[in-house]
Formats: sequence, structure tokens, C-alpha cells
Amino acid sequence: MKKIPLYLFITVFVYLITYMSSSLLTKYLAFSYLVYPVLIAVLSVCAYLVIMIYRQKECFSFNKVVFISIVTTFFALTTSNIIDSTHDIEKVFRSEVLSLNDKLPIMIDKNTRFDKVYFKGNDICYQYTLMNVTAKNVNRDFITLAISDKIFHTNQIDQMMLKLSKKKRTLNYIYHDRNKNFLTKVEIKNK
Repeated sequence: MKKIPLYLFITVFVYLITYMSSSLLTKYLAFSYLVYPVLIAVLSVCAYLVIMIYRQKECFSFNKVVFISIVTTFFALTTSNIIDSTHDIEKVFRSEVLSLNDKLPIMIDKNTRFDKVYFKGNDICYQYTLMNVTAKNVNRDFITLAISDKIFHTNQIDQMMLKLSKKKRTLNYIYHDRNKNFLTKVEIKNK
């Protein structure tokens, strides 16, 4: 009976570790074959704990059933969390899109800086700065036309990503001038 609290502590500890590291699971194990060894390890720990609780001689059989139920419930939640973190297309898609922010801001060309990407509801917003432009000195319609033409010709990668997400989304390309004043926004709707 003395070892059972230790087994329960291990169970809760494994659950909390997987729950807290769900973003790491999404980033590193999404749709990877490496998730299966992790699941096998988790299930092996569960089987070991269940066997150890079952072998306790000082523990009454009703208590064993309760403790084994607690262990299997927590390990079922752990397994579910691992599978959810690594096989949920929407979660993986959002993680991949937002991971772009780690590399930003970057210069796209000598005039354009890519500042950040974010979600607004289900829509994806890409924010850019035109470094050599001020809102006062520019024809916004001309800028919008030039940017729209460029976006529509280089948008195939984003369209593939949107199809993967399996949701209707709008891509918003938002441009500011060098003083952070709004210039224009181009929307592309996913069908």
C-alpha cells in the first residue's frame, strides 16, 4: 500500500508533462512516425504501473480496482492528448503558420519587410512594411494594384497550405508605410 501513492504520483506526473508539452508535441511529432514510440513508451509505463498495483499484497481488491481505474484513466487522457496534439490538422496548421513569427521580421526585397503573421478568427493576416514609402506621398490605388498583382502570381504555396487546413479562410496581406501608417490590404478568399 505504501507504493501506491508513488504510482499515482508517477501517473499524474506523466499526464502533466504531456499536457504542458502539447505545443512541443505539435511542433516536433506532428504526422511523424516518432509519435508511435512515444505512445508505446507511455502505454508501457501504464502497463507497468497497473501490474505493480495489482501485485500489492497489502491492498484490498476494491482499492486495487479504484487505483487501477485512476491510472488507466489518466493514461487514456495522456494518450488522447498525444494523439490530439500530433494528428489534429487544424492545430498543426496553426502551429506551423505561427512558427513563422520566430523568423520575422525579414526583408523580402529592398523595399518590403515581412513583419508578422497572425490569426484573426480563422483568417490569416500577413503584415508587411514598405520601407521606402510614406502614406502622404503615395497613390494607394496604384500600390494596391501593384501588390495585388504580385500576390496573385506568387500565392500557390499559401493556397496549398489553405487546402491542407480544410477550412474556408481569407488571407489578408496588410501593408504599412515606414512610419507604421496603414497603406492597403489585399484579401484572398479560399474556396
